[in-house]
Amino acid sequence: MAYDSTTSAEDQDLLRTVQNELQRSVGFDYDAELTDQREKGLEYFKGEMRDVKSLPGRSKVVSLDVADAIETLLLLRRRSSRAARM
Repeated sequence: MAYDSTTSAEDQDLLRTVQNELQRSVGFDYDAELTDQREKGLEYFKGEMRDVKSLPGRSKVVSLDVADAIETLLLLRRRSSRAARM
């Protein structure tokens, strides 16, 4: 949002603060390396490991036990935080 003559000094300070925090936040500038790392991490989480080749004669099964455990913990956390707000 651009500053103009109708924006109060207090609003301008708030806008500057928000813009500074956005620029300092991780990944704000759409860093290609960081984006690639996040995408790869998400693919691994989903069990899609295209860059890891299976050994000949070995199983190609990928266990999602860790992903399942994380999903369960996130669900429990959401439920407990909702219960605490009530």
